[in-house]
Amino acid sequence: MAILFDGRLSSGTFAPYNRIDIAPGSSDVPPIHAGREGFYERVLDPIGGARYVAKLTAYSGAPGRCEMRPSVEDPAGPGPDYGTRWFYFETLFLDWPIDRSRSVTASNSSKLGDARDMIAQLHDTADVGDTTHQPPFMLAVEGERIYFYTSYDTSATTVATAPNLRVLQSFPLDRGRWIKWALHIKYTINNDGFMHLYKDRRKVYSVTATPTAYNDTVGPFFKSGIYKFFGTNSPASRTIYHSGIVVGEENSSYREVAGEDALDAPSIRSGI
Repeated sequence: MAILFDGRLSSGTFAPYNRIDIAPGSSDVPPIHAGREGFYERVLDPIGGARYVAKLTAYSGAPGRCEMRPSVEDPAGPGPDYGTRWFYFETLFLDWPIDRSRSVTASNSSKLGDARDMIAQLHDTADVGDTTHQPPFMLAVEGERIYFYTSYDTSATTVATAPNLRVLQSFPLDRGRWIKWALHIKYTINNDGFMHLYKDRRKVYSVTATPTAYNDTVGPFFKSGIYKFFGTNSPASRTIYHSGIVVGEENSSYREVAGEDALDAPSIRSGI
């Protein structure tokens, strides 16, 4: 059991991260240790307590983003059976007006909303000749709910933007409290993949014996923060508070990445 990456801001800075992806503008590679004012900042927990957290702000763009990225590839492969990882983080929504804009085309799939804000994604790098495609794992806010999406393709060449896209779960957009998230995934194009999603210490979705990846050469990478599709009626900026990302290897556990046990009696359902 091992922690591969600890990006919590409670006892550190942004220094461990490979980069902070920012748009419009240039990403910080490597990140500024103390943060960049107005984009990614280390602040005291705004709802109380002594711990430090990240304050991430994205500005209007196509897209606008401010995302923390621990590594270039994780799992590193070799693919297309990349390996198993744990990812843990917490999010806090405070001033978060509802975006009712429908003036942005985010995807050619009706299952992906035009005004969504992605707050976490396990991304990948499309092979030369592939159509640029949606991430295989996404958490995104739209309206008053947080949606959980997956997408994958076992074909050598991907021709669709969102192949095998599934909207698997949704949750209320709770403001004013920390939401705890954990993803346990075996990332593969084979039929022995799995994905378990935890929210507030409970396993809220579980799938096994399934592909979970794209058939691409380069391994995936995880990032979290804000990736926003801004429209003409969208707010000028978005701000989210974030604990920082913890990454565990295949023999890790919920306790190791979260610092506490998952709760018993998981509530699992598919669909919304």
